[in-house]
Amino acid sequence: MKEIWNESCILSPSLICLDMCNLEREVKTLEKAGIKMLHVDILDGHFSPSMPLGLDTVRQLRAKTDMFFDCHVMVTEQDYFVDELLDIWKSACGFEMDTYSLEERILSLLMFTADYREEGEKILKSYISHSGKEQVIGAYLTQMAYGMFVKGMPETPCLREYLKICKRKEWPTDRICDLELLKILSEEKASDEEELALEEEILASCVKDDMVFEFFHDLDQRILRPYQLDDKTFVEYHASPETSVTLYYLLDTGLGTMPEYKSEPLRNVYEGIFTKTFTLFYGETLHYYFQTEDENGVHRTEEKMLTMNLTDDRASSKYQLINQILCARKLEKDPEVKEKLSQYLRQEQYVNEMFVIEKEPER
Repeated sequence: MKEIWNESCILSPSLICLDMCNLEREVKTLEKAGIKMLHVDILDGHFSPSMPLGLDTVRQLRAKTDMFFDCHVMVTEQDYFVDELLDIWKSACGFEMDTYSLEERILSLLMFTADYREEGEKILKSYISHSGKEQVIGAYLTQMAYGMFVKGMPETPCLREYLKICKRKEWPTDRICDLELLKILSEEKASDEEELALEEEILASCVKDDMVFEFFHDLDQRILRPYQLDDKTFVEYHASPETSVTLYYLLDTGLGTMPEYKSEPLRNVYEGIFTKTFTLFYGETLHYYFQTEDENGVHRTEEKMLTMNLTDDRASSKYQLINQILCARKLEKDPEVKEKLSQYLRQEQYVNEMFVIEKEPER
């Protein structure tokens, strides 16, 4: 193929201009005239109104001539061609052929078409084993992470390890990879000290940029506490980044009076993810719904409820102590109420003695 590009002049007649009823004869005539290359437009009838010329026709013609094919893909939907490339890749792997360039081409096409199919991970795994380019690997992982974190697509088995490798080797990726990695680690609940340090690093970056997400409540309390997030309840809504999202909510404290709904416009925290944090105490119930406004009009979601009915008996923060007191009081465990209340007051006294607020002298 390379030799033909060294020629000073290349004549490449367009296949679509030939007589389609006598295509083989036309090609043989061109061969006798010394033509070495055909210009092949692969059409689907949508991208261009011209008569479709599909892959099957090109495949049959390939067996009839040794001329080079300069192919232009003129289609609206590229899924079919991705399928064809995947079939070629599977066949090449079966014959133990070098698939590096083909894998890079497929990954690039999957990114270009925003295609999140499962086979992409197999291609990526093989490409990484062939020492693929860091830029390509990082770009494809960015797309995978975006699909899972923002679009809610199912997480793939190997993504966790790939993202950790990217983080460790500092491959070029987008922030979305860190966010998806933090979410995956939060779901595992069994982080070792190394992974806990990694979680804390990503969390610190999020807090610095005022980014909080609903999955934070699954993170280890030890890394949430320094940022005063261990006592927070999160509500989250996903929409287009351009959508206007308003949260309507009321807090039922369980005292018999039902307050009116309040409203608050939500900020787009990241790529169309809107969040709000609340501090709920034991027995309190949050009622809420979202109202969105976009080019299609105003829409309202169904009302949801969140009730704080769990306490952590091992924790000793002021927030958890209050929850333990409220829980024991509801269950009429008077000795436990007194014990927890004494513990709370002692802790309050220690704080007051250790940290004294001094007024500045008047000038």
